[in-house]
Amino acid sequence: MYKVAICDDDSLQVSNLETHISKYFDEINVQYEIDGYYKGDRLVNTMSGQNDNYHLIFLDIEMEGLNV
Repeated sequence: MYKVAICDDDSLQVSNLETHISKYFDEINVQYEIDGYYKGDRLVNTMSGQNDNYHLIFLDIEMEGLNV
């Protein structure tokens, strides 16, 4: 099973990308799990406490509070 994370502060972008990814995996008959994040720090916290990581991560270019 593929694990995918989408991180964007725009919920519409997360939803649209999730729809496209789901459609693709359904077409090729592959099991998947998609997690959406609207704050970068939540993704970072989740990944630091997770034993297994995501296979694919889509990140927003600019995330409030995490840009340098």
